[in-house]
Amino acid sequence: MIWPEFRLHNAIFALRHVASAALALATGSHARPLALAAAVLPAAYAARAATDRVGDRDRRTTNAMPYPETCRAVDVRLTKALYASAQFGATAACLYGPATAAFAPLLGIEIAAFMMTAVRKRWVASSAYHGVYASALLANYALAAALSVRALAAGRRWPLSFFLATNLAQRLRVGRGVPPALAWVAAVGATEAARAVAPLLARRAGADAWLAVGARALAAPLALQLAWWIHANARMLAWTLGWPTPRSTPALFASLHPIFSKAGRYAM
Repeated sequence: MIWPEFRLHNAIFALRHVASAALALATGSHARPLALAAAVLPAAYAARAATDRVGDRDRRTTNAMPYPETCRAVDVRLTKALYASAQFGATAACLYGPATAAFAPLLGIEIAAFMMTAVRKRWVASSAYHGVYASALLANYALAAALSVRALAAGRRWPLSFFLATNLAQRLRVGRGVPPALAWVAAVGATEAARAVAPLLARRAGADAWLAVGARALAAPLALQLAWWIHANARMLAWTLGWPTPRSTPALFASLHPIFSKAGRYAM
């Protein structure tokens, strides 16, 4: 269950998060272009080189994981969508937010390797791997939510940039098939342009009014994203515990997430 490509990707992305966290600590905040050039882009190119040398572009890290025979096809797709979506969030954490946010994804990266080893040695079943790995991802999302609420309450706007960059990169990569490096360059460029324009609008409408507008604009998509996550994780918890799940998922949730229909094809 643990193969050469995964070992290389594990080391590459772990180093990416360590470098990003160190950069955030050294600069006091994330220097987006520097983090992009020093951590995110080198990791993307290194991961691609690893896949070219020892990997398989059809059997990617996220979609080559085994699933129990009793797991429905829709649950496999939802689980792959969860994993791929979390990878976009982890990349954005390298660019925006505090050092804690950049370092936290190491939990999922390292626990995945440990659980894969445990499955290979037949200590646990593959369903246990998925349950533990998903729990690590959920812990990261809970941390991101807590950090975001605290930052917004203090008047810091990095959560808005974080969510904007994540969704832009996801739409470009999954919806348009843009290569990872180019997708993140475009997402960061658009986010930085929005950050530059925001103060100009704030001067005309008032900083508090601009923050309120941004929060309201993000409220609906974030609420839908949260509903999708709750739905997907509820189903995932059910099948990892051996409980029955519905034969399909609501069309609304399938349409909300482009990754759902292309899960695993565009892992970051």
